[in-house]
Amino acid sequence: CINDVECKDWVHKEIVCALENRCNIIPIIDNFQWPETESLPEDMRAVCYFNGVRWIHDYQDACVDKLVRFMSADSSVNG
Repeated sequence: CINDVECKDWVHKEIVCALENRCNIIPIIDNFQWPETESLPEDMRAVCYFNGVRWIHDYQDACVDKLVRFMSADSSVNG
């Protein structure tokens, strides 16, 4: 998505669509580090500040539990 000012990258499109429609976004991160916010197109920079779940394959059951807790907390707040 870096330098994708024309929004041609499908990940960029998905993130922008989710942000515009106020969708619940929970990044699942596996061996990933967010780039510098300024290097991303302005319309998707907010995603860098979302809480996410760090996926650890050896503890995937715990990761799924954490993801479920994130989703449950969000639905009770917005429900």
